[in-house]
Amino acid sequence: MSSEMLNRLLGNIPDGTVDKSAGSFVYDVNAPLAVVLSELLNELEKSKDKMFVRNLTGDELTLRAAEHGINRKLAAYST
Repeated sequence: MSSEMLNRLLGNIPDGTVDKSAGSFVYDVNAPLAVVLSELLNELEKSKDKMFVRNLTGDELTLRAAEHGINRKLAAYST
């Protein structure tokens, strides 16, 4: 994913004006940025999935239920 991000970053720099090849200043400045941006996008996707109750489990579900005044009960065997 970070290579895709690096290509996007380098793609925003006009062709022919600066050297964008591996090892150039522009490439070396954008490469670490691409890694960080890719990690942030992954975290954002995870956060987006947690917006919906159907995707929550365990403590996350308990906390979301408590926001709405619902106290989760422990599971019990049926009789």
